[in-house]
Amino acid sequence: MQLFEHGLSRDALRRLIVSFLLRDQTKRASQGLIQSDQALAPMILGKQGSEIDAIEVTEEALGFDSLGTLELIVGLNRFFDLSKSGIEDYLLIKRRIGDWIDLLSQHRQIVGDNWAFGFETSGSTGDARAVFHSAYCLWSEMRAQASGPFSGFGGQGRIILLVPPHHIYGFLFGCVLPDILGMDVVDLHNSGPGTAFRHAKRGDLVVGTPYNWDMLRQIDRQFEDGVSGVTSAGPTTAATWDIVASGNLVHLTEVYGSTETGGIGVRTAFGDPFGLLPHLEMVDQQIVRRSDRAPLPLQDQLEWVGTDTFHLRGRFDHMVQVAGVNVSPLHVREHILGVDGVADAAVRLGANRLKAFVVPKAGIDTNDLEQRLNAHVFSALEATARPESLTFGAHLPRNDMGKAADWT
Repeated sequence: MQLFEHGLSRDALRRLIVSFLLRDQTKRASQGLIQSDQALAPMILGKQGSEIDAIEVTEEALGFDSLGTLELIVGLNRFFDLSKSGIEDYLLIKRRIGDWIDLLSQHRQIVGDNWAFGFETSGSTGDARAVFHSAYCLWSEMRAQASGPFSGFGGQGRIILLVPPHHIYGFLFGCVLPDILGMDVVDLHNSGPGTAFRHAKRGDLVVGTPYNWDMLRQIDRQFEDGVSGVTSAGPTTAATWDIVASGNLVHLTEVYGSTETGGIGVRTAFGDPFGLLPHLEMVDQQIVRRSDRAPLPLQDQLEWVGTDTFHLRGRFDHMVQVAGVNVSPLHVREHILGVDGVADAAVRLGANRLKAFVVPKAGIDTNDLEQRLNAHVFSALEATARPESLTFGAHLPRNDMGKAADWT
């Protein structure tokens, strides 16, 4: 097989396919469309790569009927941009996971330097969309990471992956970086949070989100000596960084970036400014890639400290992060206002999830309204965008200056 500068190992391709299978199985399970003996997660537990490759993506084996298979292939097509090669047609014919790995490798050969990936946004402000990044840009970023903040890893160390590989953060740190550094990967993104404590060994790098780290901190256990961590896909708090001491981490590295931009900067202590990654530079208050001078579409306001370090000063679009996913409280509010009987509403981020304050119209039974609201948000919104609690009152909370206020 032809070798390319920006290629993925067979293990990485398998990891991605399994990630998509698990994602779609979770959706189908919520609809009652798969049986317990068709669940892939326990099926692959402790299995070697060749054993996983032999699993067939069929209705009998994994619960994917004809429509479910088409939806799965659409997701793979979007992620790998398979329409460039036409390989997606063969995914319906060859149904083993190993066959699909071979087909993706053939796609890589056909597209050559046009190798690219489409990462799906959260869709919380409308329809989800795919943001495409060339392999050249993605590998350039991770070579900068591998020679910079993560230059001490490799050799015997492993990646302990707590995030889905088809997410841009999981892809970069769970597929590209380990291939560059020659590190094995233990994919735990579909496991309970406490499994990281059992699997991580000296020299390992645990890849998680602030949500993952907060869950680990609540378990109140410690890693073996010599384990490090990295966090991204959401802002951290001082409590997040407590995991360094409480979890016995050597250190935690935070990567700032987004689906639209990839990684932009890193820091190793809460409150410190982020250092711009070396494949980027700041020109006229814009961050551009050194390779093609393309500006990156920032979603946050940056306060520069010199020419290569910066602080974050809030999002331009008022988005918030729930479990590492971008969510728009304004978009959720619009959904609530569309329910009959709602006069006004406010939506805010609570401790870890959204919460909503609802003002009913006159004469409306709040018990009935609450049931209809819960039914509506469950059917219309993704889990991360659903308010965890509903509070009802005659008017929205305001402070003594008349400005919108928080509530408990």
